Amino acid sequence: MIHLIRRNLLLSLISQEGAERSNNWYQLIEEKGKAAKSVPPFELDPALCAEYCGRLIRWRLWAKEMFAQNPMLTVEYEEHLCRNFSPTTRKVFDFIGAIPWIVRPGLIKQQATPASKQVSNFTDLEKHFKDTPYAEFFETADDILNAHG
Repeated sequence: MIHLIRRNLLLSLISQEGAERSNNWYQLIEEKGKAAKSVPPFELDPALCAEYCGRLIRWRLWAKEMFAQNPMLTVEYEEHLCRNFSPTTRKVFDFIGAIPWIVRPGLIKQQATPASKQVSNFTDLEKHFKDTPYAEFFETADDILNAHG
C-alpha cells in the first residue's frame, strides 16, 4: 500500500477551498505559462478547520490500522513530492518491485498566494489554534508554499 498524505492539513484545506471556489482542480505542467484562475482571499471557519483536520487524522489512523499487516510506504506530499520528487519516485518503484524509469511531474501547484494572505482571517485562526495539535500547520504554512521546484 502506498499511503499519500499531506502533512500540513491547513494547506490541504486551503487548496480544496480554492479549487472549489475556482472550479479548477489541477493545472498541467504544459500550461505553466497560463495564469491559474486566482481566488480572492476568503475566510475559514475555525469549526470547519478543526473538523477537517480531525477527520483526516482519523482517516490516517484508520488506514494504518486497516493495513497494518501489509507493507506500506508513506509518501508525504510536501517533503517527498514537492521537494524530492525523483528520489521519491525511485523509492516507489523499488517498493512495488518495478523497474525504475525517469518520471517527471505532470501537474504544477496552482496556489501561488501565501496562506497568510489567501485566508483573510489567518491571524485569528492562528490565535484560535494556538496550543492545540493544529498550531504547527500555521507555523509553516507560508514556508511550504515555495517548496515545489
